[in-house]
Amino acid sequence: MTIRESLEELRLGERYQFRVTVGHDGQRFAGDLTLSPQGCFLDVRGELSEDRRIDTDWVGVKEMCCDAHTGTFLLDGLTVEQTLVSHLQRHPRPISYFEVRYRVAYAIFGRSLDAIPPTFSSLQIHSASIAQWVGYTYVQDSVVEQYHNGNLFPYQDHSHVEFAEDIAALGRLAVGYRPSTRYAVDEFAMSLQFPPTLHLSFEAPRPAAAVIHATRELETLVAFLLGHSIDIDRIQLDPTYRYGARLSLYFARAQTGERDGTYPFFPLGLNLRHDTLGLPPLPTTLFSHYFALGPGAKAHFQRYLKYRTLENPEERFLGFFRLLEKLCHEQEAFLPEATLAELIERAQPFLTRHFDDKKSVQRFLRQIPRWNLAKLNAASFIGRFLMTIPYGLRRRWIYDASHLEAICKLRNDLTHANETQPTSDDVEQQAKFIEVLLVLRLLMEIGVPLETAALVIPRLTGHGLIEPPPQFHGIPAE
Repeated sequence: MTIRESLEELRLGERYQFRVTVGHDGQRFAGDLTLSPQGCFLDVRGELSEDRRIDTDWVGVKEMCCDAHTGTFLLDGLTVEQTLVSHLQRHPRPISYFEVRYRVAYAIFGRSLDAIPPTFSSLQIHSASIAQWVGYTYVQDSVVEQYHNGNLFPYQDHSHVEFAEDIAALGRLAVGYRPSTRYAVDEFAMSLQFPPTLHLSFEAPRPAAAVIHATRELETLVAFLLGHSIDIDRIQLDPTYRYGARLSLYFARAQTGERDGTYPFFPLGLNLRHDTLGLPPLPTTLFSHYFALGPGAKAHFQRYLKYRTLENPEERFLGFFRLLEKLCHEQEAFLPEATLAELIERAQPFLTRHFDDKKSVQRFLRQIPRWNLAKLNAASFIGRFLMTIPYGLRRRWIYDASHLEAICKLRNDLTHANETQPTSDDVEQQAKFIEVLLVLRLLMEIGVPLETAALVIPRLTGHGLIEPPPQFHGIPAE
C-alpha cells in the first residue's frame, strides 16, 4: 500500500494510505488514514499535557474531519477499535501519550483544503455494471453523431438520458451521459468518453449521512436487478453551493464470494439499438416503488442479497425460505371470528366457575382467536402464490404445488437438526426453486407486474437447476 500525496478522487476498488492531521476539541493531532476494500481505519496519536488537553471523550466521536497534503476528508460512522494511554512523565509537569484506532464506515474526500460542505445536491455512481445493464442504445448513437457534427458541446444536464424518474420525497433518478473529450499532443490522439452514470439529484440539499444512506439503498436495488454485486468504480458527490467541486465517497467493499454474472438479470431494455433478447423493458417506476417502501420492506432486499452469497446451500435454502414465508404469509380463520368472539365471552363465566381459576381461564381464552387464524400453513400460502404464476413459466419447472409439503418438511428438518441427510444436489435444487419464487415476489413488491417478472425470471443465475434435463431427438438425457 502506497502513501498518496496527489489525488483527484477516490476509487472504491483501490487502496490508499494518507498522513493526516486530525482536529478534535480545538487541538490538532497526527494520524494515519487507511482506506481499502477490506476496511477503513483512522489511527490518531499524540501527547496531552496541562496546556494541551481535550475535554471530550474520543470514544463517543462518530464523525471527524482531517486534512492531508492532498485534500480534506470527512469521516463518518466511527467506532473505536482499540485505545492506548501511557504516562510519559509526572514531573515537573504531567505528560501522557495516547493512540486511538477507529474503524471508519464512510469517507468523503475533496481535493480542496477547504472544509467539506455540510450538504450535497446530488450523487453519481460510475460503474461498468451500469454500462452493461443499459446496453447499446440510440441515445449513445446520438452522442457520437453530435460529436462528429461538432454540436455536442455545450450540452444541458437533462440531455443524453436513457430515463429519468421522479421519486417522491427524494429527488430525480436518471441514467445518462456527460460526454468529455481527451486530447494528447504527445500521442497524436484524441478521444470521446461518455460512459453512462446513475445520477440521483436530491429535491432538497442532504447532509452526508442522508446521502450515504440513499447511496446504499440504491446500491442494494441495482445489485438485485443485476443479479450480482454492482462493480462500482467511484461515487461522485456534488456539493450544494460549490459548482465544479469534485468530491468522492469511499467505503469498504470487500469481495462477498459472489461471482459476478456475465449478464444482467433484469436489463434496462430502453432505447435499444438492437433488441436481441426480446425481453420487456424494465418499468422504471419500480425505483419509486422501492424508495416508498418502509425500512422493514427494504430490508427484505438486503437480506436476499446476503443469503444469495452464502456458500452453504442449506443456509441459503433456509434464508430464502424465511423471506418467502414472510412475504407470502396469509391468515385464514377456521371459524367466523365475530361468532367465535361472542361464544368466548359467553363461555368465560362457566369456565371460571368450573376451573375456579379466573386468571388461567382468561389467558387461555385470549389465545383462541390466534389459534383460530392458524388454518393456513406455509405450504398452503406459498402454494396459493405459486398458482398465481403464469402456467407457461410453471410448466418449465421440475417442482409444482405437490412438492411444497416435502420442501417444507426439509425446512423443518434442517431447522431442528432432525436426522435427515438430503443430498447436496437436492438441497441446491430446492434452494433455487425457493429463490425463484422469492425473487418473483420481491419484483412484485416494487411494482413489477407478475407477467413481466415471469418473462425475466428464467435469466436468474442457476434457473436451469429447476428445469428438466434437455432431450435430444426425442431421447431423454441420462
